[in-house]
Amino acid sequence: MKREWIKIGSKPSTYLARCNAVYKAINKRMKVIVGVPNLLSNYKYINHTHYGSGSYLNELEQMYKQIHNKLGGIHGYVKLRKIKCHQYLKAVKDIAAKVNGSFSNDKLAGLFLKADDWYAEANSFLGIGTLYTDYLARKLTNIYGAKYLSFNFSSRTKISAYHGELENLLKIKDKYKVAEAVNKILKKYCWIGSFFFIGKELDKKQIYEVLGNLTPLRDKKHKRIMPRNPLVQEMSMLSHDRNEELEEFMLGEYYFRRLLNEIVKRLKISFDTLTYLAPGEIVSCLRGGRLPNQKIRQRKRQFGFLIINDQIKEFYGTKAKVLQEDVILKTDIIKGVVAYSSKAKIKGRVKIIQTSDDIGKLKKGDILVAIMTTPNFIQAMNNAAAIVTDEGGITCHVAIISRELEKPCIIGTKIATRMLKDGDWVEVNTEKGIVRRLK
Repeated sequence: MKREWIKIGSKPSTYLARCNAVYKAINKRMKVIVGVPNLLSNYKYINHTHYGSGSYLNELEQMYKQIHNKLGGIHGYVKLRKIKCHQYLKAVKDIAAKVNGSFSNDKLAGLFLKADDWYAEANSFLGIGTLYTDYLARKLTNIYGAKYLSFNFSSRTKISAYHGELENLLKIKDKYKVAEAVNKILKKYCWIGSFFFIGKELDKKQIYEVLGNLTPLRDKKHKRIMPRNPLVQEMSMLSHDRNEELEEFMLGEYYFRRLLNEIVKRLKISFDTLTYLAPGEIVSCLRGGRLPNQKIRQRKRQFGFLIINDQIKEFYGTKAKVLQEDVILKTDIIKGVVAYSSKAKIKGRVKIIQTSDDIGKLKKGDILVAIMTTPNFIQAMNNAAAIVTDEGGITCHVAIISRELEKPCIIGTKIATRMLKDGDWVEVNTEKGIVRRLK
């Protein structure tokens, strides 16, 4: 009998980060935090997309009730989330400060396991926040229908502040003062650039490249069309907290990378190769084991995870095809949800952005197409004439930032990155939520 799967959302991730999420966050800690033992007991991850089983909607309902009964609702949840994530930040920062070249490999392995465990703590709240948002979005859609899409849950982010400080640099003529200011910005926003170990850490070169192609952000106050409904208030508060949580998670990952970079040196491999290793394999290699080169090659081709009744199975290489969804036929019309609308129909060249390494290929006026966006996409989003993503809800990162930038944006197309390719000439209609490939 074919199992029913319900799509939860998408998050591009490395194999290493996904191992942490599946084995520690999803299969253990998320259940304990909210007190729902059957939460995502059946789960699938393939092509950067998450799926729950046919009982997923019932699990969401149980989770929501437990958050209110056990944690005291949205305020209690956010309070707990902040406490745990601040503990995570302190712990990984302290671990990173201890790392030095004189450590034995065995001691380095021990520090890695501790950091990976704290990483799972933050990962757990990212997962719960995703489910919490999904629950509220489904409820609000049932109540308000299409009108729900006009609600403005946006809140100012640190990414906007980073961009604002870069804009201020354009006003400085003295190159020595600019260099001094760049150093301060790099220290303050060092965490921008990597998410789930995808992308590169922010450096001076990246900052100067952005400065050379910087477009000032618009800064207009948006009218909030927000009915007096407890669910709307919850979503607004959760949206604000999700921004803060994401930024804290990325800062913690920045410190975790200090430790991973030392491991890369010891094992004499690239950082990219490290991200295709499981935590146990990293520890084994540090203690003298061999690098599993065949598994690495297979995982680079494709990987996925399947949880059935809390039992985890991994799939990689050609075997991962068993987790694939049905093949989607080629089409010239792609439909999605409007996150920010423009009355004009926007035409431009498609640029597919998978990671921060691809950002440089997008020029002003191009159409940014991605599975989803993360904070390191901010300049590409600002230069784009319009933004189109496979995934996302009305409070996801791309929806919030597109409203801050006032950029036409369509989310939730599911197939844009597979149906379009670099150089395609398209028309983006954000009144109807349609992307049309032009001949």
